[in-house]
Amino acid sequence: MAQKWVKHVTSEAQYHEELRMAGPKLVVVKWTAAWCGPCKAIAPFVADLSEKHRNVVFLHVDVDENKGLAQGAGVRSMPTFHFIKRKQKIDEFSGADASKLEAKVKQHETAPDTSGIAYPSGMSDLGEFVDKSQMQCLNQSDDHKMANAFASGKEYLESDVDEQLLITLAFNRAVKVHSLIVAAPEHASQAPKTIKLFANKPHMGFDDATSLAPTQVLELTPEQVGEKAPLVPLKFVKFQNVNTLTIFIEDNQGDEETTVVQSLKVVGAPRDTMNVNAIKSMAPGKGE
Repeated sequence: MAQKWVKHVTSEAQYHEELRMAGPKLVVVKWTAAWCGPCKAIAPFVADLSEKHRNVVFLHVDVDENKGLAQGAGVRSMPTFHFIKRKQKIDEFSGADASKLEAKVKQHETAPDTSGIAYPSGMSDLGEFVDKSQMQCLNQSDDHKMANAFASGKEYLESDVDEQLLITLAFNRAVKVHSLIVAAPEHASQAPKTIKLFANKPHMGFDDATSLAPTQVLELTPEQVGEKAPLVPLKFVKFQNVNTLTIFIEDNQGDEETTVVQSLKVVGAPRDTMNVNAIKSMAPGKGE
């Protein structure tokens, strides 16, 4: 598996810059070496964790390429994992123990959203996994289109001829959907109220949305769509293997002619496709 989200550190300057840029986020440093067998064995599992825990920064540091840095960090065996917050080491262990690594990531992870909402452990905004070319919104206004709901700022999505919106999101990989954040704090009476969700029902129209049984129905309160819109949890067991998510907004809070969405976030995680049992069978210990 390609380590897309694991950053390869090539210098001491880069290492300290990565710690600085991480701010309050958890940083997991994997100290490794090209000749270390256990390091290679656990690498796919680390890559998998880096995709599932997108609010955590994962660094790959080769001790032979960064001898001074490794010596200063007190690394004596490979692989060694350091857990760092605000440039301070808060935990560490050595050995290719996948279970222990995952447990410590979950233990130390913090996942604050920029709005102040804390995502559950292992969950993040799934926007990066949405295939933008496949997004669709029926009955959107020409002046206020769907892209506005996924961007920060005061722009917004608005319906056109009536209060209904039908949004379809296609993901570029299977995901687990945990919750939604839906808000229109500056358009309270036009904010969504009744939302029907359909998992894996692509190419739906309004007739389908009103006739088919939804995967779940949400009745949002004014507080849930206001300025401090919270996570609205879903029936997680029903959204474990989602390729497309259709969001049918049926009406709004004030029975207004049109509906407005200023912010829409789908929160969850990519599905775990790793053979974790094979990795977990490795006994922890020092590397070669």
